Amino acid sequence: MKPIFRLLSLLLLLVAATARAELAVPLADDLAADGRDATARGVAVLLVFSAEHCGYCEKLEENVLRPLLVSGAYDDKVLVRKVMVDDARTLVDFDGRERDSLDLADRYRAYLTPTVLLVDARGRPLAPRLRGINSVDYYWEDLDGAIDQALAKLRTSGAIARTE
Repeated sequence: MKPIFRLLSLLLLLVAATARAELAVPLADDLAADGRDATARGVAVLLVFSAEHCGYCEKLEENVLRPLLVSGAYDDKVLVRKVMVDDARTLVDFDGRERDSLDLADRYRAYLTPTVLLVDARGRPLAPRLRGINSVDYYWEDLDGAIDQALAKLRTSGAIARTE
């Protein structure tokens, strides 16, 4: 390979790695709008309840959520939103009412961070919540199972059409 092509290849890899590293999990702001978007796309909403100084939350975001978003492999399955439970930020809930993030965490009994919950467009749980994270490999397995369960429930409710 010619030196210029090696240099260009390395530069492209560096740019791609930097873009991945800077990708942030979108913060929940307007869950009513997210619910409408999820309905239009035929996906579940994946809520992750997180806290600023939570090492396990950082582990989840770095090893699971960012790769999930970067890969694009889950774009036709979930819409991901993060709720920071320690900033008491005001957001719009699925019912269109303003709430702070602490109220939302309390509503979903997300007392431990990280907690991941898959919900429908109205905010109704579709699968058992995932609390904490130990092994990243096992977490992927648990998350995939929860996503599959959520999508199956959406299909049986008629909220999305079968894709098989």
